[in-house]
Amino acid sequence: MLGLKRGGAINRISNLFIILVSVIALLFLFINLVFAPHHPYQEKDSMFECGFHSFQQSRSPFNIAFFYICLVYLLLLLLLLDLEILLTSPFAVSEWICK
Repeated sequence: MLGLKRGGAINRISNLFIILVSVIALLFLFINLVFAPHHPYQEKDSMFECGFHSFQQSRSPFNIAFFYICLVYLLLLLLLLDLEILLTSPFAVSEWICK
């Protein structure tokens, strides 16, 4: 079995734990959907700003150019950080193993 017997009990316990937590989470979600009160009304769905009704539409049109600039900046930043991690991780791992 390619050496998988070594941690068999731990793997079974962790698998059981993951299954148990998933079942409990789904059970709680189902209970909430069934028993929670759902009474939407106009006041609840209306916009609310700092304790008073808004004078105008609070959702203004957003210029998509700002979104593109942020997206490019974010992608470049993540690309640089990913490359930095990729280049420095072998040194960190080799230092940890050698000590």
